[in-house]
Amino acid sequence: MRTTPSVTSRPLAAPPPLDLAIPLTGEDRVAGAMHLYRDLIARRRRNVLIFTGIALLLIAVGQLSTSWGGRDRGDFVLMGRNFLDALIGPTGILLLTFALAGTITYALFGASTRHRLRRWYRNEGLAGATPCSYRLHEGGLDS
Repeated sequence: MRTTPSVTSRPLAAPPPLDLAIPLTGEDRVAGAMHLYRDLIARRRRNVLIFTGIALLLIAVGQLSTSWGGRDRGDFVLMGRNFLDALIGPTGILLLTFALAGTITYALFGASTRHRLRRWYRNEGLAGATPCSYRLHEGGLDS
């Protein structure tokens, strides 16, 4: 008793060749470059956050050391109160300005990179459409 159905075999015919005609535009080049260099772009984007974080930390440590100086160096409650008072004043405005600038730069980094790539391709004369044709057949791919 057979449990597997039998399938009659016949020779495979070669599929008909597939012809593709695709125009390669400037936006396709930009998208390809963004994909190709995504690790470098991501690293530069992270560097913005690292630089912003270091700047915020240095400003906060500088203000903390200023709050700690004076006659009562052992009084940590007074130091904390002076530090918090400074954060409400000009130092807080400076910290907020740096944090906002870093956040906006981080958020807009992809758009600015895309804009720079578009401008570069336009200046190099690569913004126009380039016709590309491909033929896929049993022997391989021809372009």
